[in-house]
Amino acid sequence: MPTASANRFCVNMNAFISDLLDAGIVQFGRFRHGERVAPFLLSFELLPSYPDLLRQSARHLISCLPGEVDRLLCLQDSLPLAVALGLESGLPVIYSRQTANTASLALAGAYDIGHKTTLILNALGQSSFPAGLVSHAERVGLSVVSAAGLIALDRDAPVPACAPLTLSEIAQAAHKVGGLSSQQMQAVQTWRPTHH
Repeated sequence: MPTASANRFCVNMNAFISDLLDAGIVQFGRFRHGERVAPFLLSFELLPSYPDLLRQSARHLISCLPGEVDRLLCLQDSLPLAVALGLESGLPVIYSRQTANTASLALAGAYDIGHKTTLILNALGQSSFPAGLVSHAERVGLSVVSAAGLIALDRDAPVPACAPLTLSEIAQAAHKVGGLSSQQMQAVQTWRPTHH
């Protein structure tokens, strides 16, 4: 039987999902990604425009951090989420200066050899896992022991990974309140990313 705190968490998570949908961070429909069509669109670039939602995101994500890590690592697209998480957790953030237009993996931030590190991603999924960044971080002495993302697209990752939400859970919540048809929910639940 759920406890009062479990019910409060469920209510908070449902409100959080609703906020993600209302802000357009998660959208459902038919979206073209190059040659592929996906039944959803994730717009994490909008997250810094909603400071309260960014703070909530960090607070939900903090439960995914293993106790032994002392650094956070991210790509530039995850920097707002990682900084918010760093402020909530007190952990320093190291980020890659790599963008879609550059091949450099140069790291920015204070670090030295031996720090156990969690990789922060907006969304967790095998096809989006930055193996090159992890390899580079390990070459300069960071030990990437886990990954954390706000939303899990799939459960495959080369390191232990955690996310407070799955795409399927968000789709179910949207369906429950009438914001997503059964057909759209089924499309989301059966969608699989292309693995590169």
